[in-house]
Amino acid sequence: MIISVKRKGFRSKRAMLLTLVVLLSGFVAYYEHMGAKKLPKTKHEDKIIIKKVPIPKKVIKIRKIRKVKKAKVVKKARRVRRIIKARKRRNKTEDLIYAEAKTAVSLVGQKYIQKVKIFDNRLLIICDPRANIKPLMIRYGALALIRSTINNIQIAVDLKKMVEDKHGKK
Repeated sequence: MIISVKRKGFRSKRAMLLTLVVLLSGFVAYYEHMGAKKLPKTKHEDKIIIKKVPIPKKVIKIRKIRKVKKAKVVKKARRVRRIIKARKRRNKTEDLIYAEAKTAVSLVGQKYIQKVKIFDNRLLIICDPRANIKPLMIRYGALALIRSTINNIQIAVDLKKMVEDKHGKK
């Protein structure tokens, strides 16, 4: 613990007075110094007239041309960004469809699959009649249309609805 003792006496009053005098003289010196840096006003300073200078027509034409060129560049950049974005979205969609086809084939079993096609926004899977298609019915539910014949089972999965569900509404 630190204890400080304050004494009331001649020395403490003299130190306080000396501190105030030094502080005040510092303020005065600062303001005097800053005031000396200002330049004195001249008589002509108040009479300055600002004139508008007309811009030459060539300069105006050049500015318009630059503006048009810049607008064209911006428009082209937007178009390129839109194309790149569409390509990325298309690649994601293709990857999603490919992954769904692989999943469907693995659920049924590779040895039972006869054909896998993409036809009119549908994934068409043709498999043997002895294949177990219950996993596909559970996975796709109402998205899958199933038709059984003597030779094969045809399963059509709605890809458009599946892509919308995976990517969100677009």
